[in-house]
Amino acid sequence: MGVKPPQPRRSSVVRQCIDLLPDNYRNTLMLRDIDELARPIIELMAPKLCQGAIVVCDNVGHFPRTFVDYLDFVRRPANGFVSTLLPLRGGTELSVKI
Repeated sequence: MGVKPPQPRRSSVVRQCIDLLPDNYRNTLMLRDIDELARPIIELMAPKLCQGAIVVCDNVGHFPRTFVDYLDFVRRPANGFVSTLLPLRGGTELSVKI
């Protein structure tokens, strides 16, 4: 039998809001269906992320007013990210920790 690829696991703190990839949680953070929790979550997780870590936040394009605080954080260079909105379904914000 082949080895199964690693599956994302959910954080017990914000279950169903953050996907942390096993053994790689400091490199990849996926935020989805979180609305107003996006800013507090990224503020909590940012210091734990490695340089070059990727943060993906879903539905930013659909609900820009809801994510205004989150976008302010990841798009402000002083917070250590380079960020852009990808033209994917729902509008996905892709940020890289620098």
